[in-house]
Amino acid sequence: FDTGCKQTTAGFYIQGPVASISDATYTVTGANAQPDGFWTGGWCTPVGTNDYRMVLSHVGNVITLLLPFADDLTGLDVEIYAGCDHVLTGACANKFDNVLEFGGFAFVPNKNPFATGL
Repeated sequence: FDTGCKQTTAGFYIQGPVASISDATYTVTGANAQPDGFWTGGWCTPVGTNDYRMVLSHVGNVITLLLPFADDLTGLDVEIYAGCDHVLTGACANKFDNVLEFGGFAFVPNKNPFATGL
């Protein structure tokens, strides 16, 4: 969701209350509106703040953040934004339908000659 990607957040976020918290694992009502992994790589923010955390994983209504928020957000609304895997044939095409704006290197070989030799 930046000027290079040009994808807007419209349709790629939810707002819902935090039902429970355990360390950096948050249960957010409504997160299961999308399939598992949809929010992974995205971010979460309490509504009305500039405090953001990266979403490391998403299963059902449960998201795990890189770090927990300092405040207890139980009962408060958060916004969760979809993550991107930065792969042309992955989220760029399948989730965001944004291939024309892909700015990465689509066909970099997986073999690293510096690690494996020629």
